[in-house]
Amino acid sequence: MEDTDSIVYLRNIDGFLHLNFAKYLSDPDTCPFYPFLGAVFSLPGWSVEIGARMASLAFSILLFITLGLLGFSFLSVTEVLFGLFLLCFSPVLIPLSFAVLTEPSYVAVIYLGFFIFWKQYKNPTFWSACLLGMIFGASFLNRLEGIFFFAVVPFWQVSYYLYEGKKQLPLKQLLQWVFIYLAVFTAVMSPQIYKVSNQMGKFALNGRQVYSIIRHMPGSESEIEKLFGLTYSPKVLNIEYLSKNAQVLNRYQSGTNPVQYVKTVANEFNILCQKQLGEIIGPFAMILFGFGLLAMYRDRLHFNIFLIISFIGVNLAGPLLHNVAIRHIISIAPIMFLVGGGGMGYLRKEISSQSPVRRSFLKNPAFITMIAACICLLAWIVPLRRDLNPPAHNAEYSPKELKEPIAIIKKISARDLKQPPNVASERGYLAYFSKGYQFYLPFADLEAFIRYCHLNNINFFYLNHLQVKKKGYPFYKHFENSTPSGFTPVYEGVDDKGNRTTLFLVDKID
Repeated sequence: MEDTDSIVYLRNIDGFLHLNFAKYLSDPDTCPFYPFLGAVFSLPGWSVEIGARMASLAFSILLFITLGLLGFSFLSVTEVLFGLFLLCFSPVLIPLSFAVLTEPSYVAVIYLGFFIFWKQYKNPTFWSACLLGMIFGASFLNRLEGIFFFAVVPFWQVSYYLYEGKKQLPLKQLLQWVFIYLAVFTAVMSPQIYKVSNQMGKFALNGRQVYSIIRHMPGSESEIEKLFGLTYSPKVLNIEYLSKNAQVLNRYQSGTNPVQYVKTVANEFNILCQKQLGEIIGPFAMILFGFGLLAMYRDRLHFNIFLIISFIGVNLAGPLLHNVAIRHIISIAPIMFLVGGGGMGYLRKEISSQSPVRRSFLKNPAFITMIAACICLLAWIVPLRRDLNPPAHNAEYSPKELKEPIAIIKKISARDLKQPPNVASERGYLAYFSKGYQFYLPFADLEAFIRYCHLNNINFFYLNHLQVKKKGYPFYKHFENSTPSGFTPVYEGVDDKGNRTTLFLVDKID
């Protein structure tokens, strides 16, 4: 699996597949779009893991088609094909194209909406407003960031009207279009907002808002202590407790310092510029993107440039407030690659026209295109090789590491528990693959940790010593060189990096 979120999605897909909506209805973080489609793609009878990957792959194909159609509206065939070439060989996009994550489907949906808006903004109609409201409303049902398009799409249409549409677009038609779009978007997202608000006891768009509020709470505690402490309940972690107790959450929300958000945006923007853009786009593709914008400017496609820049901006807004991890900003890559295709065409024309030798190879468009493609591939050669030969583990776990613990948990559960086990661990992989329930580790001392285990009827505790030690969990010092009373080691091993791991059986209180 790609990361911990993948496990959450798989559990929800399995629930949708078997018409068991208990987890979805009890979890304010869960959006229904990807789990539903993952369940649909699992109907043939294969595992939900395969169904989830098939759903992501189908949307990646949709993205490819949509991007090509968008490109043909303002680029030549060669330029579009070059942009699609960059899309297909991007070392970041290749593993994400079939990942068990919401990003592939979310990106495909917003690009479909962007393409439809691009084709209709000069003559907006009732049906285009309905269609765009449904598409961008569906993006919100997939990821919280989709809410930005509630305001951005009408802003685009009004901007066109103010820019040059007054001559051909009646004000009444514009206002009707905006109203219909907002009404349809609202109708699509309202059931989800009602569910989340009902679960949290206050108006809310998504449970993940709590994460942002907790991160920016005043205080000297570390982020992990704020999230996973037992400040409000000995049984429930802070982030879970605040998600369902609006009065306590409101108290902290009112005391949140806006300066903290400004600092977060500044820090994430610095990371974006210094590291992430180079990794996701590549230096040469970034240069081509710049030349592509220049070519559009010279072709007087000013409003189209505005659409592209603002589309990139709105897709960066959410991550800048939260985390500019690669997969969170992946939605900016396809449009930048497509415009980069236009930049390649612009460079090709400029080089050909400036070459002093009449029969120079620099006058050959195919040769210049091939050189540009080779430069991009050379810049990506190392990450592409990694994609074609992926490691046996990621930053969080490896299947080999968990093989024995899974077998042990299943054996003991079948013999002694006669029910799915409750597993406490830092990550959710072991609980998922052993058909159990996940309980995340509390940031607490040993006494509080033991009480947490007993209150939640924890059966197994899995400890990756280095990971837990690095994050400063207070209880860990009691497990570093000994075993506290109440815990029985049933497995000792190492992960793929050679770090010590231990599986404990948690003793029950009679």
